[in-house]
Amino acid sequence: MSRYAKIMSSPKLVCSRQYFANHSCRPNAVVSWNPNTAQGTLHALTVIMASSIDIEIDYLGGEQATLQSGAGRRRLLQRDYGFRCECPACGNPGRRNIEDDNRRMQAGDLFRSIYSHPETTPALTAVNAAFERTRTTQIEQLSRYITLLPQLKLVDTKLARAYEARAKLP
Repeated sequence: MSRYAKIMSSPKLVCSRQYFANHSCRPNAVVSWNPNTAQGTLHALTVIMASSIDIEIDYLGGEQATLQSGAGRRRLLQRDYGFRCECPACGNPGRRNIEDDNRRMQAGDLFRSIYSHPETTPALTAVNAAFERTRTTQIEQLSRYITLLPQLKLVDTKLARAYEARAKLP
């Protein structure tokens, strides 16, 4: 299978107007999709100067893929897009990347723990003692998760979803 056919057959969205956005595990932009208009919009997450670096988005998208080790992310990008990631989070093996991997793994564990509880998404109407203990734990986990994401420079929809989950907890 050709590289193009592989990319086109993967369950990813390809937008012809975002062709200029490169990948980074520490993106400086995010694409939001509006299903009502069938259009994507590119939003800067930081100030991007005209003479600055490229516009970079996270091709992996979701938390399950983004919040794993550099080796795991590189495997997914190689498989789905046909390239080896050399972004700042992946390309320079050393202490900084080990710390990034550790933070991502911790954030991934928190994400899975937070989103494995059904009460994180719909707000409940009745609160009992067992739920109160769970709620307190979820609030603590969400607080740690919300703290970790900016350290990983993941201030896109992942952070917005974390704040949304926190707001839905009674």
